[in-house]
Amino acid sequence: MRNKLIALVVFMTIGLATLTGCNSKPKEPRDAGNWEVPIVVNAGDFGIGDVVKIQELVANPEVKGVLIDFWATWCEPCKAEMPFLQDIYNEYKEKGLAMVVITIDNSESLRDQIIKDVKEKIKHKGGEGGLITYPIGWDLKQEIKSFYGITSIPVTYLINKENKIVYEHSGFTEELMEELREAVHNLIVGEE
Repeated sequence: MRNKLIALVVFMTIGLATLTGCNSKPKEPRDAGNWEVPIVVNAGDFGIGDVVKIQELVANPEVKGVLIDFWATWCEPCKAEMPFLQDIYNEYKEKGLAMVVITIDNSESLRDQIIKDVKEKIKHKGGEGGLITYPIGWDLKQEIKSFYGITSIPVTYLINKENKIVYEHSGFTEELMEELREAVHNLIVGEE
């Protein structure tokens, strides 16, 4: 009986950490890599066309920082997070925040669902759909996911002008979104 109780406590602790997420400012900013990803929906901002290359995006003189987030069509916390990311994007895009939210769905057959989710379904509670305007990339072969060592989603990275990850978190809560907003503000605007 005692072993079952210990196993239950361990299981609940791991489950709670997975649901609420973990956040961190990397001890040492790590390299964000040199990758590119095709854009499925919402190309255009900061010169992003059919493909975004992280090195070129970071080097763009209009860009002060890049927010990268990973999601999938089957991930409900990911879809719940996306309107909050849109709020941050709306607030900081004109100040130099570039954003690419990358799906890790690994089947070409999901293309229409990805587009429909972004253009119609994803919304704040009680709000209308179709308000996601940031670029949606597709890591179909999951090469970028592997590069970052991602094991759970959603996961978010904030990248500075030196192409270093200066903030990251996994999971979704409104508290994490506020912490992310503060990290974006500090990177894009600076501490006031």
